[in-house]
Amino acid sequence: MYYDRSAGHHKPPSIQINYCVGEKLSISLDETEVPVSDFIISALSEYGKIQIDWTHALSPTTRARAYVISSIEEYSDRISRSFLPWYKNGKGPYDLDAENYTVEDKTLTLTKEEVESFTQRVGPGLLVTTAYETVLNARLIVDGCKRSCAIQNKINNGHKFPPITVIECYGPDVANSFPTDFSHVIRRFIRK
Repeated sequence: MYYDRSAGHHKPPSIQINYCVGEKLSISLDETEVPVSDFIISALSEYGKIQIDWTHALSPTTRARAYVISSIEEYSDRISRSFLPWYKNGKGPYDLDAENYTVEDKTLTLTKEEVESFTQRVGPGLLVTTAYETVLNARLIVDGCKRSCAIQNKINNGHKFPPITVIECYGPDVANSFPTDFSHVIRRFIRK
């Protein structure tokens, strides 16, 4: 599977997700394992270039997958509680006491202008890129933060949303590839 993200904020029609056959549960998703190189190509492409601080390398234990989210339950399970590389209380990524927003939290703070701007990014073929740290059971949105908040806003207001394709790297060492933003997530888990 090759991710050519050359235009806009949407998944080009050339991207095909080939689903694994399996019993569907309410929040269980059909996931397709993809080569880690697909994640890296996607992350470095002009379309969805990851703008946050990352090492541009993934550990040998890291794997990659793709899946499509098409229901509120799936979105709530995978994206709503995901962390963003945006911080509460005017803090930044290099403030030691910074705390990441989740998609749910950030959506509640958006101004009317931000909602309008973010919502313009919502349409068919959306692509969101995430990094999932399996040890922490924590997901960081690394590309598609505004799109994710726009979808959350639609859900909060009872509106439908188009299916979203997610490409995700995951594993026990993923935080090492995104050290700046995951460091705050790790501190949050240590405090609990």
